Amino acid sequence: MDLFIPPGGQTKNWYVRVYIPSDLKGHFGNATEFRQSMKTTDKVEAMARAGVFITAKAGEFKKKRAEIAVNGEEPTPTSVVLDQNLIRSITSVRFTSLLDFDEECRNARGEEDDPEDMEAVPKEHMPSLVSIIARRRGAPGYKAYVDGVVHIARVQGHEIARDDPLLDELVLAMAMREKRAFEVMQNRNAGEDVRTIKGEGGPWLRDILGGWESESTAHMEPKTKSSYKSRIESFIEFVHNKPGHQVEQKDVHNWLLHLLNREKRARKTLMDGYLPALKSLFKHAVSSGKYRIVRNPADGVLVPRLSKKQEKSRARPRFPFPTTYVNLIFSSDWYAGNSNKLGLTSKTFVSGGARYWIPLIFMSHGFRPEEICQMTLHDVGVQGGALAIQVTDEGDKQAVKNDYSKRWVPVHKLLVELGFAEYVAEQRKRQRVGEPSDSFRDRMPNQDADAPRNAGRLFPEVASDFDRQANAFSHVFSRFIHNKLKFESAYKLYSFRHLWEDRKRETMAVDAQNGKPWPPGMEARIGGRAPAEKKEGTSAAYGRHFRPDTMKPFLDSIGFPGIVLPCGYRDFMSK
Repeated sequence: MDLFIPPGGQTKNWYVRVYIPSDLKGHFGNATEFRQSMKTTDKVEAMARAGVFITAKAGEFKKKRAEIAVNGEEPTPTSVVLDQNLIRSITSVRFTSLLDFDEECRNARGEEDDPEDMEAVPKEHMPSLVSIIARRRGAPGYKAYVDGVVHIARVQGHEIARDDPLLDELVLAMAMREKRAFEVMQNRNAGEDVRTIKGEGGPWLRDILGGWESESTAHMEPKTKSSYKSRIESFIEFVHNKPGHQVEQKDVHNWLLHLLNREKRARKTLMDGYLPALKSLFKHAVSSGKYRIVRNPADGVLVPRLSKKQEKSRARPRFPFPTTYVNLIFSSDWYAGNSNKLGLTSKTFVSGGARYWIPLIFMSHGFRPEEICQMTLHDVGVQGGALAIQVTDEGDKQAVKNDYSKRWVPVHKLLVELGFAEYVAEQRKRQRVGEPSDSFRDRMPNQDADAPRNAGRLFPEVASDFDRQANAFSHVFSRFIHNKLKFESAYKLYSFRHLWEDRKRETMAVDAQNGKPWPPGMEARIGGRAPAEKKEGTSAAYGRHFRPDTMKPFLDSIGFPGIVLPCGYRDFMSK
């Protein structure tokens, strides 16, 4: 059962996927699979509903096969050029189908049936198969057998040309696989346990994926698990769901080439996402010992590189906002007043504090999108003698990029002047959330700050059931600046962070020229980055514990000359 939650964070409902069998491809339009939402986040309930859906689709497939048989139609095949992977796939499917059919026949037989009937099929076919393997084209009936092999491939959805240079290899491989299948049948007739022998046609990659999902993903975050699964499925589709033990390093390499060159995936995405996902699958296969796989074929595979010319043509830069663009935003309908709905729906966060404050916080602090949108009211307060904002992963649905991202940062004077403190006080009163305790006060050893039972939300409008709180707001803002203001695609919400970085560096350069360089670690602490020079020992922690009142003069010195700020928050809400 192929249950999954679609990646991207748009829904948390379970979906089920049913692939169209290869012999029926083309009989359901251009579709290769059916998928449907189970309309529930409960996996047990989803499995029950999925069973009904799968059974219904199986009935459709059975009905379609019956129609094909009645009408004398052949499944619509796809013209292919044979290679070793496809040969293994075609012959493995044939091997498994023969043994499955044999199993069904045995289960359907009664006491009155003659046991010699089960022995007749292997006896009938074995001599001709042995002759073809030994004599190849010189064997009697070779041309007729070739016709049969081509037909089997066509039933599986592959149209093979008679002049294909590897056709003889396919014929020989098919003869050897069929001979092996009939040997298994003979062993069954002798009463031998041959369940493991049947595994020569599998286990299939999709079977291994099921085991990986149920046995090796408990430690993963839901988003990571969903991402890994979708990437593993990409590989399975690329190699036609072959038996796992037949996967080779060249299969992995060719898949990565396909992703890089055909699907235009970024090389970093392949290195950090696709290849680790596949390694995870085969690590499970090797360690479990259940799949006859003794070596991880993804180990030792290097991600291919693009040429410098290709890399340049694919680059999608994100530029800092120029002053003119920032002024266009601050003078646009986005800041025309809370009553201006921008022509968008009420569910797109175009009213209230989020719309007003988030772009301004981005510009004045250089926070990352998720750092702002996940903040609670417990993350804002007087800390170390200054009004400050905290980036943390301690709350529900809060996450940070790394340990250096965790920090208290003073609120820039620009925000204070626009009414940020009053906005926070208003939200505390509305959500009934008190002030956080001062994390920089003197404490006894091992004494932690008091954690509130209700932390509230700094921006309730962007609160989401999904793990990434910033996605929806970022999409709305991007649509506005691209569709309404006609900004180029290289400009995003993140462009505010790049603008802040540029202004910070200019400020630091001027301060250094005037003989007032910033203390070591200050820049990294404010920006939530690792220090430029990572040192070992006690010096590695320098700058990690600056008090907000110590940091504030440096943050406030980062200015934005030429930028005309919007009206204050109170005026915005009254419009």
